[in-house]
Amino acid sequence: MYQISDENRKLFLLELHRDIDDCADIYAKSIFQWDTASLIAYPPNGGMTELEELELRKLQWNSVLMSAMRKILADNSSTVIFNLLNLIDETSDPSLWEWKDGPISLIDRSGNDIEWSDLHDEFFAEYWAWREIRRKDYCLDNLK
Repeated sequence: MYQISDENRKLFLLELHRDIDDCADIYAKSIFQWDTASLIAYPPNGGMTELEELELRKLQWNSVLMSAMRKILADNSSTVIFNLLNLIDETSDPSLWEWKDGPISLIDRSGNDIEWSDLHDEFFAEYWAWREIRRKDYCLDNLK
């Protein structure tokens, strides 16, 4: 559910699309320049292992593979964002818990009547809680 102006809603959604496009391009290029280590921030203790880097170096760059890589990366990002927006719109339920204080909302900030926290600052910190409850047969980070 959102209570944001039409102008802010449009700006928010356009920024998300811009970020998807920009990140897909940056990350696809980094794969073919073998510079993934400097870009990977998730999970917080992640990054590529030496064996993963060696396998990526086997990819032979060409414009068609670059285009395919961009599409895969963009689709992954857009799926995550779409699922997030479904939670906000209350068109899906969280799979790991039930809402304790009701669903979340996006609202325009108008004044100082509400205390705000920065979710982007908390995002990586919460990885460790996620790590404890995620699928045990799959691991993105470099710890076992």
